[in-house]
Amino acid sequence: MKNDMAQTPAQPAERGLRVEVRVREVDTGGADAGAGSDSAAKNRESSSLRALVLAAVLAIAGIYTALHISSGWIPGDEGTLSQSAWRVMQGQLPHRDFTEIYTGGLSFIHALAFRAFGVNLMSLRICAFLFFLAWLSAVYYIALRFTSAIGAGAIALLAAAWSYPNYPAAMPSWYNLFFATFGAAALLRYLEARTRRWLFVAGVCGGVSILIKVIGAYYIAGVLLFLAFLEQSESAGESGEAGSSKNSWPYRMFSVSALLLFLTEDCCGGRAEICAPLARTVDACCPPKKRASR
Repeated sequence: MKNDMAQTPAQPAERGLRVEVRVREVDTGGADAGAGSDSAAKNRESSSLRALVLAAVLAIAGIYTALHISSGWIPGDEGTLSQSAWRVMQGQLPHRDFTEIYTGGLSFIHALAFRAFGVNLMSLRICAFLFFLAWLSAVYYIALRFTSAIGAGAIALLAAAWSYPNYPAAMPSWYNLFFATFGAAALLRYLEARTRRWLFVAGVCGGVSILIKVIGAYYIAGVLLFLAFLEQSESAGESGEAGSSKNSWPYRMFSVSALLLFLTEDCCGGRAEICAPLARTVDACCPPKKRASR
């Protein structure tokens, strides 16, 4: 009897404990669900904010550019571009049927613009304006990887004010800038997704840029430097600093050679007096070996 009476009061306590534990589990699950819904709501808010800022940037930059798109006419530029496009529209090919001062790919784009908007000089500028809006979206996408939506919008507006609206002619250099930015955005996306199709997109941007004007090769050189640096960084993480230091000299030689070639051939324009300070700096860092006297 004593044993039965001693065991009987313990049963309600166990039941109460079990109920309490179950209630706590339900409360914990509800808290997790609430946290998940809060994060999803924040993601929706951030996505909507980014889209709203991008729409505002495109509207402001579009209105500003539209006010300046009919200014800055230079007959030589407009006439050269329009004549090449008109000849392509007639079935002729650049460098075969007529003299083309650029690579020739831009003439095909402008020929499509003539067919879409009519044969007039403004059609070329409208075509470049559409590419400009797409370029602004790429600039905004790149800036979002480094700052907030408001900051990225400010950077995109600053880029818009200092670029195409200053001279809204459909020059090939603008298209080089556009496609180089498209390619840079594809490379940043590759770093995030690690899928090869983004490398393919970046390569297509480089090829189209060269078809428009040959200085698109500078973009290709930059992409090669990026890929070499990425490969060296990944190998350094796998093999350690000791192994990476021995294998990094090709990248260093390629980087220094590309920089010196750009400074001497493009930046300095082949003028020795401009590049003299650079040459003195290189001589001070890497003095040439003295020849042995005979």
